[in-house]
Amino acid sequence: MRETPSRSAPEAPANPGRVYLILLVIYLGFVVYGSLVPLEFRYIPFEQAVRKFGEIPYLQIGIQSRSDLVANFLLFIPLTFLAMGALTRENRRRARPLIALTTAAVAALISVSVEFAQIYFPGRTTSQNDIFAETAGGVMGIGLWFCFGGRITRWARSLWAEQARDRLVVKILTGYVVLLIIYQMLPLELTISLVEVYHKWKASKVNIFPFCDPGGVEAYTILSKVAVMIPTGYLLMLLQRRRRYRIFRAVVQVCILAGLIEAAQLFVLSRYSSSTDVVLGTIGGLLGVGAAVLFGPAASRPVLETDFWRRCGTWIKLIATAAMVVGLGWEKWNPFDFRWPAEGLATGARKILAVPLARQYASPEFLAFSQTVRELTAFFILGMLLRSLLAPENRAGKIGSALVVATIAVVFEFGQVFLASRTADLTAMVISGTGGIMGVWMFRGFARVFIKTNLNSTSIAKTGQSQ
Repeated sequence: MRETPSRSAPEAPANPGRVYLILLVIYLGFVVYGSLVPLEFRYIPFEQAVRKFGEIPYLQIGIQSRSDLVANFLLFIPLTFLAMGALTRENRRRARPLIALTTAAVAALISVSVEFAQIYFPGRTTSQNDIFAETAGGVMGIGLWFCFGGRITRWARSLWAEQARDRLVVKILTGYVVLLIIYQMLPLELTISLVEVYHKWKASKVNIFPFCDPGGVEAYTILSKVAVMIPTGYLLMLLQRRRRYRIFRAVVQVCILAGLIEAAQLFVLSRYSSSTDVVLGTIGGLLGVGAAVLFGPAASRPVLETDFWRRCGTWIKLIATAAMVVGLGWEKWNPFDFRWPAEGLATGARKILAVPLARQYASPEFLAFSQTVRELTAFFILGMLLRSLLAPENRAGKIGSALVVATIAVVFEFGQVFLASRTADLTAMVISGTGGIMGVWMFRGFARVFIKTNLNSTSIAKTGQSQ
């Protein structure tokens, strides 16, 4: 592979602790707010609240409570991890034990305070389980910082300062694959009991025949499962050091990785394990291998420099953008049972202005997280497609793309007011719009890093526009 000539890169932040501190404040706000949603406050005297808090029960751990326990455990891991990053300055040894003990104590205090505050919000359930799980998660976050904090910080700084495109792509995608594997194992309701795995099989949570899933497979689900594995195939192709049979080796590795991920999900009780995911993941990985060969650093002759792309590039991007919009519209509006709101348009529209995250709180934790990631990612891709299509090299194209993708997010979500089987949600609208605008904003950097061309830098985005 040829390396792109070095380009001037911004100097890495001199004080990573400040970055961790900003992330810590944001995440702490999310933890407190998310723990009090849907914000149905009811005043009770402080003495009564203290007495009631002293009588909070220890709930029996069943299947549902186990899921809640894991969610609370996971909630506090990033909190203390970020706190250690803000306080220890890249894992310096000075005073680390004292900082760790203080952080653990503060995390426990935050947990107790949040659980106490929930007494004033009747929609929330306070229990000793939550306090224990959150405190244990805080301790785990501190342990993870000691194990990986310095490495993760140095990795992030190297991304900022890296000038060789080939190495930068590998570093970014390695981080992506690690996060993908962690995501596939969530919500970490793990078991090593073959008896529990057998009960999972008997409960029809395991399917060994592709595309024979009991509930069927929706088109949007197929596309999302294919899409998440594309970067994995891209990375595996770049990691092939020997040119001989490199495509074949990358394809075999993609198949093995997709199978291993799905096999590991057998031991996550709440996850549905299906051979369909193996097939779709393999297809996505193959597309990633193809993208690396045609567009990425592994390309011997980048497609963007071919006469075919100059003739058809704009049409290809237009078709891809249209297909993305149609797919999102299908996901948002299916089954298309449009009708005028029975309570009137004004009342239906006011329902959109619900308490932020209230709808997500009403869903199981992992489902809400998964849906949020999917909406953010789908509109991120749409934002990049629009930016590549609408004069990507000037500010007007950037602003226009952002306005278009934000408008699409608003229209798709507001349109659910006219669907009896759907509920419009302001939070989902904001998440979708944010993902789209992020895609527009990051397009040029993405193209510069992941798309290979021997032409000048402006040609990356302009190629295909000359039709």
